[in-house]
Amino acid sequence: MLTNKKKVLYITLLSMCILIVSSFSIFFFYHDHNNKYVSNDKIKLSNGKIFNLVDQPFLGKKDAKNIIVEFSDYRCPWCGKFQKDMYPLIKQRLVKTGKAKFYYVNLTVLGPNSYKAANAAAYIYKHYPEHFFKFHDILFSYQKNEKKNWVTDKLLLNVAKKSIPNLNENKFIGSIKNKEYMNQIKSLDSKITKIGIRVTPTLIVNGKVSNPFEYKSIQNKLITE
Repeated sequence: MLTNKKKVLYITLLSMCILIVSSFSIFFFYHDHNNKYVSNDKIKLSNGKIFNLVDQPFLGKKDAKNIIVEFSDYRCPWCGKFQKDMYPLIKQRLVKTGKAKFYYVNLTVLGPNSYKAANAAAYIYKHYPEHFFKFHDILFSYQKNEKKNWVTDKLLLNVAKKSIPNLNENKFIGSIKNKEYMNQIKSLDSKITKIGIRVTPTLIVNGKVSNPFEYKSIQNKLITE
């Protein structure tokens, strides 16, 4: 039989356990649902396949009605053309006005140097998500002929330093040299090919494939209500 002293101790410990569990629950709810860099979006393609966009970088309001997704490779010249010609229009007319959010999803199609670029981008998104798209934009601005191995450690470090204040340079270079995110990148590539996407750039607007070089094609697939 518990003494009064033991009862008080038991109740105190039980209350502390409940408080700790509640605190963790609130933290994880906040982290999953209120982190502005994390979304729970999914897209359903016309072939019925579903692709989960969790942990993919995006621009725009979390509650925007329209979802635009670009599957892209940093070394792909046609992706470079999209970045130069169409991406600014999407940002200006759709993202900044709150009409849509734009996802960038890496699909590695051009070999080892593309993996190197993707690894660097993955590191930035993991550690400095608020600076991801600045890194993304600057990296694309350095794009050269796909036949040249222009993605070097030196170039990536230069891009990262231009994008991120107080960058931890040693950890960034270490991640590149150790291919820290290689398994994650290959897993993502596999998931993308399983939904039937194999070329870059592929642009999906509200689940429908769109011509990535015609703004009207994008506009026609938007929800306007």
